Amino acid sequence: MQGYIFRVFGEDFDRLKLFDKGGYSLIYLCGMTKPDFTFTSKKPSSIIKILNPSSSKKQISKDRSKLEARILEEIKGSGIDIFEKSTNFFNFNDSSKGTNFAIKMPYLGQNLEQVHQSYQSIRKNIPLIDQLLCFSSISNALSTIHQLGIIHRDVKQSNIVCLNNSYRLIDYGVSKADLSKSPSDEIKYLSGQIDHYESEGGIITGTPSYMPIEQINLDKRGIESDIYSYCVMMYEIITNRNYFEQVKLATNNKSNNPICQFHFTTIT
Repeated sequence: MQGYIFRVFGEDFDRLKLFDKGGYSLIYLCGMTKPDFTFTSKKPSSIIKILNPSSSKKQISKDRSKLEARILEEIKGSGIDIFEKSTNFFNFNDSSKGTNFAIKMPYLGQNLEQVHQSYQSIRKNIPLIDQLLCFSSISNALSTIHQLGIIHRDVKQSNIVCLNNSYRLIDYGVSKADLSKSPSDEIKYLSGQIDHYESEGGIITGTPSYMPIEQINLDKRGIESDIYSYCVMMYEIITNRNYFEQVKLATNNKSNNPICQFHFTTIT
């Protein structure tokens, strides 16, 4: 049965699957269609992220989308190869209708979390050479974006993809500027808008089991937050254990341990 065809940036896509849904955006796995609207493949070729029309915070949703697009532009200009065939790897349509805000990127395949789980299912570790390649690739990527004045804020296994024997750090949807560096004026401005929104609303952004204390407490967050999350990710890959679960086991008293309290807090 054929899926639903929709047009983005003058191209026709088949919505194969709703890949992820957040408070701000909807993310679809999509396949390209032929000019006669027949389907070329049921294999995903692109990821398209659009604003969630049911979001109650439409302006901040637009600001987040704009910021992600500008950050991707900045990274692309630096020469980092996040995506294969990186020329025009995303588009951003700034129209008066919120649902027309969209970012289009190629679908790259399995992420590190999926690869890790497949090895765990057969009681094996990811080969050491692949672990070292992953750690080296992601540390280089973080070093480069930090030099550009960008903080990722959500470094984790599922935001790392494996492609052609290399590893790429993706998903800059909650990233923002490190104002102590020199990102573009627009990135600084949009980051300031989002900082204000998060501070006023007490909103914590990121993945709880990878968050450092300062990110939980809404304190000043710099590149150190990314480095902490990167180290948690390395710990998981090397030991096949979740760092926060180990803290819970070691203390055996989550109510008196602030780190474990964070792990058991629901954050949206």
